[in-house]
Amino acid sequence: MVSYTPICTVAEVEAYFKTTFSTTTDPTTAQVENWISNATALIYGAIQDIYIVPVTDEDDLAILKEICEAYVRDKVNYTRGANVYTIPKMNTNVPRTIKFDSFTEAIEMLKNGDIVLINTSASSITHVSDYNYTNSISAVAEKGVDQW
Repeated sequence: MVSYTPICTVAEVEAYFKTTFSTTTDPTTAQVENWISNATALIYGAIQDIYIVPVTDEDDLAILKEICEAYVRDKVNYTRGANVYTIPKMNTNVPRTIKFDSFTEAIEMLKNGDIVLINTSASSITHVSDYNYTNSISAVAEKGVDQW
């Protein structure tokens, strides 16, 4: 399993929420670190066919950092119950699902070239699934001839 330096940090997430995480907070520092690792893996997994990863250019990392932080903020908000709505007649709170809309949209924009990392080299990886098999298949069976 490949391990990369996290794209965003706990300190950056803490700055957004104007709080600090610890072993006793909800979420804990370990949870936030895990979400950062997940976001980093998802981002690099999505762009590894387009760019050489890990990205090292500061300007390009700033773009990816915003995407990483958006993912982690959604997780923190969900854990803290910010994604809950109340059903008055039932006098209950119901958790919403995490949709990660902004994260998913940003990943798609990176993959489609709508967001470009201009200072990061293009990947030269070729995957087997990229190969076009259409013209390399030839028929073996013949019509009207016993095959077995």
